[in-house]
This record gives sequence, C-alpha cells and structure tokens, in this order.
Amino acid sequence: NKNHFHFRKPQKITTMEQLILVINPGSTSTKIAVFQNRKQIFFTNIKHLQEILEKFERIADQFEFRKITVIDELKKAGIEFKKIKIVVGRGGLLKPIEGGVYRVNEAMIHDIQNPMGEHESNLGGLIAYEVAKEIGKNIMAIIVDPTCMDEMEEIARISGMPEIQRRSFLHALNQRAVARTFARNQSEKYEEINIMFQSFFAEINRLKKNFISFFSLKCTFNWGLLSSLSS
Repeated sequence: NKNHFHFRKPQKITTMEQLILVINPGSTSTKIAVFQNRKQIFFTNIKHLQEILEKFERIADQFEFRKITVIDELKKAGIEFKKIKIVVGRGGLLKPIEGGVYRVNEAMIHDIQNPMGEHESNLGGLIAYEVAKEIGKNIMAIIVDPTCMDEMEEIARISGMPEIQRRSFLHALNQRAVARTFARNQSEKYEEINIMFQSFFAEINRLKKNFISFFSLKCTFNWGLLSSLSS
C-alpha cells in the first residue's frame, strides 16, 4: 500500500494469549501496533494524505476518520479483536497531571474534547476509548505519560516576568521510554539515574532522579528559551 512506509504482518498467536493495542496519532500519520506483553507482533504506519486532513477544520474533527482507518487496518491484518485486552492511546493536552498510566473515562473525554490546545495527541485517548468500546465492554482504554505531564520543579516555572508562569508541554512519552530503555540496557534502575535528554524538534530537558522531575524545560508549543544562559 503506497500510503504505508512500514508494514509488518502479524505473527500467529495462540487462543490463550492476550494482546495490547497501541495507537499513536501524529500530524500526518497514525501509527498502530499490537503487542503480546513486550513482544511486538504487528506494526503499521498509516500515512494520511494532506488534502484529506485539510478538509477538517479542527484536529479533533479527524477523530472518526482516523478511528475507522485504525479499525480497517486491524481487520486487514487479521488481528482478532476478542484477544485485545487493553487499548493504549497517546495522551494529549489535558489539564496538568503527573506522569503515569491513566484510564480513559467520561471525565477525561470531556477534557480531551475541550483541550488546553490543538494537537494531534488529543486524538489518542479519543480513538483508544471508542475502539475499546467496540471491542467489548470490559476492555480498558488508557493513556501513558501524556503531553500535558507536569512534574516541573518550581524554579523551572520562572519565566523572568512575575506575571507569567511557564507551563509544561512536552513529549514525555517518548522521553521516558528512551530513559527506561537506556536504564534497562545499562542494568540500572530507571528511578536512580540522571539523564540529559535533548529533543531537537521540540524540547530540551534534564531528567532527574525521584520519578524524573522536569526542572529545565524548553517547549516550542508556547515557550522558547528565554535566554542563552538558561539553556
């Protein structure tokens, strides 16, 4: 399919195995994967044509289109919905919360539909919630380390202007995943290491001990570095 630049056929699974569906909506694509515990058994990156996305006034209006696309891809790949037990969506611009795993419920859906900003990550929880409902009533939909994650230390909130406080918007999911992978590869505990992490397209952060406190944050969504000295 010319709209996909990566596609992996699902491996055969036994009837007793339980699966995790992961949905990651991006600006022009939607990545979906199916895992059996840590083992990835299916992955595809659905590329959306720009002329199609431009028909939607808001990013949130893409929800139904992307949800149908995800379901169609899973059916074409032969994924058995009854074996999916958890649906994970990329977390969006909700109210500030600590990092972690959150179950999607009606209150969260309300916040997603009335977000703090327009961003494709807002679609993650919505799609996960609706796909989970279609699979079965006991299927859990969750988000992990959303974009709105706020664990900044108080000093990081100082903007240089007393009237303005810096806010936390960052790709926490990616940064924490990389940090955990690094710690595991180094045979270290994730909570006990210091990591300097630089994301060239969005943020510059230092990940600190004690559940990774974000004390230096640059985010192009609403802030730049206020001076070269602060970097």
